[in-house]
Amino acid sequence: MSELYKCTLPPNAIQHAIECLNEAEEKRDQCIHEILEWLQTQSNLRARNDPVNVVRFLRGCKFDIERTKRKITNYYELRARCPEWFSNRDPCLPEIQELLRLGVFLPLRKRDEHGRLVVLIRVAVHNPKKHKQAMCSK
Repeated sequence: MSELYKCTLPPNAIQHAIECLNEAEEKRDQCIHEILEWLQTQSNLRARNDPVNVVRFLRGCKFDIERTKRKITNYYELRARCPEWFSNRDPCLPEIQELLRLGVFLPLRKRDEHGRLVVLIRVAVHNPKKHKQAMCSK
């Protein structure tokens, strides 16, 4: 099997992927291949079938194939049921600009001790009668 995915993570992130996400270079292509084959049998899902996208789901499920299949299924079924949450995601839209001005989402200036960005979400600062949940989800 040829290499399906070229890992471009920095060394510290590779170490994290190995230790915390069960990612192993020799296992990665096998898992990607298995998910891509499974996706070909899922005509009901309008899923992206490129290796980079598959790796995102695999990492989110710690390279557990069955969990990955469930997560992909849930994600694309939600996209089909609630397209308004996934379309028109332009941050320059007036409705989204207003939510940003209100401070619904506040990225903290400093990252946490692991280098992760922390975003404070203040759900009580907006008026739910005025701002639709779909806009908050974008």
